[in-house]
Amino acid sequence: MKTKSQLLLSLILLLSCKHVGALRSGQLDQDSHIKFSDKPEGNAAPTGNFNVVRDELSRPIPPFYSMEAFINEYKKDLTTFFDVYQPVLKKQGRILALKFHNHADPGYKFMTLIAPDSANIYVNYSIPQRELTGDAFTMALCHEIGHVLGGYPLHSRSNDLSFASAEGQADYYSSLVCARKLWSNDAKLNAQVRQDADPKAVELCSKAWSRPAEQNICVRSIVASKKVFESISQMTLDIGVNSGEAGETTTDTYPDPQCRIESVVQGALCKLSYDVNLVTKEKNDIDKTSCMKGTGARASCWFRD
Repeated sequence: MKTKSQLLLSLILLLSCKHVGALRSGQLDQDSHIKFSDKPEGNAAPTGNFNVVRDELSRPIPPFYSMEAFINEYKKDLTTFFDVYQPVLKKQGRILALKFHNHADPGYKFMTLIAPDSANIYVNYSIPQRELTGDAFTMALCHEIGHVLGGYPLHSRSNDLSFASAEGQADYYSSLVCARKLWSNDAKLNAQVRQDADPKAVELCSKAWSRPAEQNICVRSIVASKKVFESISQMTLDIGVNSGEAGETTTDTYPDPQCRIESVVQGALCKLSYDVNLVTKEKNDIDKTSCMKGTGARASCWFRD
């Protein structure tokens, strides 16, 4: 069995405005790793092309909670996510897994543990009670995978965390790369979402993109992320750009909720062609992972270069 030092679990990145992130020493051992197959391991639920597992290393998950019901509710969203990102992580020699946990603090909704051989996305069992739509759940997953693949700027809280993308960058990546890839074949649903969307999102996306298909994905990602951030913060947020107060330096921790939605908006408006397989952490590659100026550039409320 691997020791804590061998696991090198370096990071918990929390999708929560209430918590600025906390480090957790490596509790996971080799027996708890999830390998992808058509057969579930241990207490994993059978899902076809991915595995989902209960993580009860800290606190038991209440018996009344049905993980299977959650999987059935979000099965399409989970399948699409794993179909895209499982191969990407495999190329890095990593296992991608989603695990349900029961943290003592209910503020811990989503978090990601990154190790050299794995990327585990943790979902608090209470998430279904918040009634997130499938789109909102997808954007939460996109934020988490953005910590793994989002590139510069990185977390700088310690040397061990320097390989993980900052919170604002994970928000930016979620709409710039992830949502576009996951929803690229959902033309009909993308158009339906647009019909009932916030007019401001439609206006911004229509100005940035010429083709309706691109406009619709842009709108869908903004609307879904707004639901996530409003659910977490219990605040009503505005859709717009340059709505947050400009910071003096780049922050790698959580921006305020309004700044976070602005980051998603800017990612959705950026016309950069970004290969989902691109993995770079270098500042010199920043032009490969973002729009540098004007429409679609990283929100100034958290990023200052």
